[in-house]
Amino acid sequence: QPHVRDVWVAMGKAFAELQAWDQAVDAYRKALGPPWELNPKNPQVHQEIVNAFESKGDKFAADAAAAELATRYAPGTAWFTANEKDREAMESQRRIAERALYAAARNTHAAATQMRKDYELVAPAKRDAAGRQEYLAMYTKAVDLYRQFIQTYPESDYVYEFNYNQGEALYWSERYMEAVEQYKWVRDHRDLGTAFYIDAAKSIVQAYEAEAARQVTEGKIVALKVPTVAELKALPQPFSPQPIPDVYLKLQVEYDQYQNIVNDPQSAPVQGINAALISLAYLHMDDAIARFQKVMDKFCGNPEAAKAKDGQLAIYEAQSLFDKIEETNKKFIAQKCGDQKTIDLAIAQNRSLNFSRAAELYKNKQFVPAAEAFYRFYKTAPANDPDLPTALYNSAVSYKLADRPKTAISLFKEFAAKPDKSFRQSPYFLDAMRLQASTYQAAFDYTNAVRTYLELYEATKTAKKLGIKAPEPLPGEAPRTLDQIGLDALFNAALSSELNRDFKKAIDLYTNYQKVEPDRRKKDRALWSIGGIHRQSGDVNAMSETHQRWRANYGKDAGNEDDFVQTFYDESQLRKRKGQTPLATKAGQATIDAWKQKGGIKNSRGAKLAGEWQLQQAENGYDEWEAIEIKKAAKTVKEAEAQGKTLTTAKTKIEDKYLLLDQYGVAEYTMAAKVRYAEIQYAYGNKLANAPIPTPIANASNPAILESYQAKLDANVKKYLDEAKSQWIEVVDLAKKGGISNKWSRLALENLGREFPAEFTVLRQELVQGTEAP
Repeated sequence: QPHVRDVWVAMGKAFAELQAWDQAVDAYRKALGPPWELNPKNPQVHQEIVNAFESKGDKFAADAAAAELATRYAPGTAWFTANEKDREAMESQRRIAERALYAAARNTHAAATQMRKDYELVAPAKRDAAGRQEYLAMYTKAVDLYRQFIQTYPESDYVYEFNYNQGEALYWSERYMEAVEQYKWVRDHRDLGTAFYIDAAKSIVQAYEAEAARQVTEGKIVALKVPTVAELKALPQPFSPQPIPDVYLKLQVEYDQYQNIVNDPQSAPVQGINAALISLAYLHMDDAIARFQKVMDKFCGNPEAAKAKDGQLAIYEAQSLFDKIEETNKKFIAQKCGDQKTIDLAIAQNRSLNFSRAAELYKNKQFVPAAEAFYRFYKTAPANDPDLPTALYNSAVSYKLADRPKTAISLFKEFAAKPDKSFRQSPYFLDAMRLQASTYQAAFDYTNAVRTYLELYEATKTAKKLGIKAPEPLPGEAPRTLDQIGLDALFNAALSSELNRDFKKAIDLYTNYQKVEPDRRKKDRALWSIGGIHRQSGDVNAMSETHQRWRANYGKDAGNEDDFVQTFYDESQLRKRKGQTPLATKAGQATIDAWKQKGGIKNSRGAKLAGEWQLQQAENGYDEWEAIEIKKAAKTVKEAEAQGKTLTTAKTKIEDKYLLLDQYGVAEYTMAAKVRYAEIQYAYGNKLANAPIPTPIANASNPAILESYQAKLDANVKKYLDEAKSQWIEVVDLAKKGGISNKWSRLALENLGREFPAEFTVLRQELVQGTEAP
């Protein structure tokens, strides 16, 4: 009965007055249930359910009830059909349902936002994936409610706002491409409102950016990377444009759209620059330049105009298009774009083009024009220009590389003499001193080289205290620390003193260097150089003592085998020059022993030094061999045999001395051994032939005995001459094969030409008239 429904409604109100909200809701739902589902006053009762939940503080239940109210009595439902002719019921339904759906959509959206913010407050490592899904689902519910409201009440004043809110809910539910379409609707319906016009335009861009970021995370595209000038210079030129991913193309269109239609001088030029950067990232250089230029022209008075100008300059700089840089800056200055600070910067950039052009000339190894351009910049730039030290330094280096040492020295001196802090505390100050010193050294001005190197050594200590970094290395040079630069300067000061024959100072500096240099090999070379100084000065005892210390400290180091041998050799040579023959000979034998002690490395420098003394010993024996001859005729056969044995023994002894040369593996000594071995054979045959005929044979009554003796003698002479010939030919062939021409190859040819003139032509050495000693 109808009055029963009224009782349930009354009970609901009574429970509400008692704040028994759940019982009130139950009572109201009874009134809405069968058999009263089509009662014309049901929307008002349903509103009481919404009110009860709101009074209770249960927003979620209130929003759900409101959403149900909005749909349960909407057009097309059984209730609406049953009551559509009831004017009062229809007006009440529309008023209550619209307000309920409005509240439900707004409240659901706000709840989703709060859930998201609560989720984001949690540290990333502790976030619960379920929490994220909850707020995403709540945003989806808000989207559905907004759509239902717009479809149900298309003439409502809230349609414009709810379309924007729907875009927001789509964005935060990470449905970016759907959000884009919703934002576009708001942006393009300014006839309905402008409150969200700029926000919608910005949000379109942000949605595309978020979608691009998601595709990067998913590995579908590569993150947008705008190359630096250095990276552009490293690429092959001309540039090859790369395909732009679809999402970036769409984003670029929206950047352009924003710049074109949004009248916001703060954000519009930024989006124009962003559009240009996409083209730049994918090497569409002409398009990027056009976009940068558009921003510069359209927003000339904005700070972003300077950024657009600099974007163009970066592209031109990467291609060394200095005229384009100058042209762009001049246009910027003429139009008075940016502010005074950016205009001053453009003026400075154009002035610095001389520096850039000089750098390009240097890069292309056009050192003289580069030097002139750097110096021109140095002379014309303002006194406070930070590139002044670099320009002067580069000019000096360029002249040095152009082989103009005097000009380079003058510029290095000019740099080192500058009192300005920017010069003194520049890393180039150290390199200017170093190169000035090395240029002095190359020009044989050793006095100034020593002075400058020592000043550099002290300057590196000061630089280290001030925290000045070491200069960048020149092309082809290895990077060095301040300590290394200082130590090298000290060593070079010692070397220049040595070259200047200021031996005392050189020894002092090498000694000081040994005390501060931590590198063992470099300490080794310093002590070695001191030994060399004593050798140059002829102080054999000091040299011997230094070499003894060197052998004790470094003689066993790998790589010092040849130097170990040389210490004995140098002593032998110096003593030989001083006429100390016995001591020289002793040192010569020590040279040979040292070579053997260090492993007898064939064809090494040590082998050549030791082999020289081995050859000398053999040559001394050769002189003795040549003096041997049989002058007295043997009176008996036994005496003749004794003479032959004596000669044969002497021959074997001298042969053995030359055979020792083979162990050195030095071509010259092998050739010497072969030439002398051949000459020994030849001389042996001649010594036999020139010996007096033994008396028993000479006085024999039978002439056949003498004839037989002579025939055998002639055969022996020929045999030994043939052996000598084969050895000489070997020497000549060895010389031809190795491209060698020396004393022994020439002597072999002379011997062959003398003994076998029909087969060999003698090529005589050119005679050179020397200067007679006074």
